[in-house]
Amino acid sequence: MNYYLHLMIYFILKQLINYSIKAFFRQFVVLGKKNIPKNSPAIFAPDKPEDRHLGTEAKERQQLNQIMAMLEKLEEQVQEEERARSTARVAMEAAVASIEVLKAQIQAVK
Repeated sequence: MNYYLHLMIYFILKQLINYSIKAFFRQFVVLGKKNIPKNSPAIFAPDKPEDRHLGTEAKERQQLNQIMAMLEKLEEQVQEEERARSTARVAMEAAVASIEVLKAQIQAVK
């Protein structure tokens, strides 16, 4: 094929792809555009949007999920402390009972 035919096909496809992207993606955000090399090839790999590009509902949902995770961790910590207190209470009761037995034995010896 001819060089000019290749060039014409390239520009037609480029315009077609640009219009398709603009129609499909209403908002197209390019971060770090200054880092794109001008005179060398590059591979473009889209990534999931960052928090600042999320909608209001998504941000609220994300905040609620974070709060729920924090509450679950707090609940686990409270349960762990209650278990530790319960264990300490049982140990204290056992120690008091042992002291009472020792007192009774000392009174019996006297």
